[in-house]
Amino acid sequence: VDPTDAGNRAILVASEFGHADIVKILLNWRGRNNIAVDPREHFRYMNPIILAMKKNHVEVVKALLAWKGDNGERVDPLSDAGEAFHNAVDKGYVDIVRQLLRWGRETGVDVDPTGYSKGYTKKKRDEYEDED
Repeated sequence: VDPTDAGNRAILVASEFGHADIVKILLNWRGRNNIAVDPREHFRYMNPIILAMKKNHVEVVKALLAWKGDNGERVDPLSDAGEAFHNAVDKGYVDIVRQLLRWGRETGVDVDPTGYSKGYTKKKRDEYEDED
């Protein structure tokens, strides 16, 4: 069995349903030729971190944010232009918001507590101003 089949779908499903122990196992798995599960891959416009954030699966989010690939790669919880973070703020997912703000400090990414990255907020504000 290869958990990287179908675009790393195993970690996507485990993340969506909040199975943190399985996510951790998959993140540590190594196959032939040292192939590994890549939690950054998208499947039908979704990726593991975004699904876990939207479903308030805190332990999954922690595991995914802690992951570092063999070359220092990390997941990007703002890869959906901050929508999942905004969702977490809007729904009051306090632990998810804390994790993402901590991730921002650790990685140097400027995360806006309203739920959008600073760049995205400026982009949206510019779009709204253009519409007036």
